[in-house]
Amino acid sequence: MPIQDFQTVIVPLAGDDRDIETVSLACSLYRTKAAKRTVIALRVVEIDRSLPINADLSHEVDKANAMIEDIRQKTQELFKLNECDFVADVRQARIIGSAIIEDAEEFKADLIVMSLNADHDLGEYSMGTIVPYVLENAKCRVIVDQEPAIKE
Repeated sequence: MPIQDFQTVIVPLAGDDRDIETVSLACSLYRTKAAKRTVIALRVVEIDRSLPINADLSHEVDKANAMIEDIRQKTQELFKLNECDFVADVRQARIIGSAIIEDAEEFKADLIVMSLNADHDLGEYSMGTIVPYVLENAKCRVIVDQEPAIKE
């Protein structure tokens, strides 16, 4: 089976230290020189259910835009080296997973690359709700990057 050339990649940002690694991974994946890759850094600002759907979350949106700009600055050499375009996208949504799927469909993404910080609630391994939602509903490939488990 030939390696697929991913031209449009969505990277949902979690707002943690792994975001730069995940964006870098998306840019560094196999790509032929014939096709230019676009990496879309997506930050979803979650609208709490106690707020109206059109709530003014401009402060949170501004923080998301600043975070994406910081990632852009820290990865610009890698993007130039790999001939990737960097696109920022900030959305407000009640359900983060749903916003990721909508973004992937809107941009006609070939791939979603996500980081996973697995929780160990009460000693049980948990992927939370966002990653399973995306895995179940994505109409494109999904790569989930998880840190190695630290055994004590």
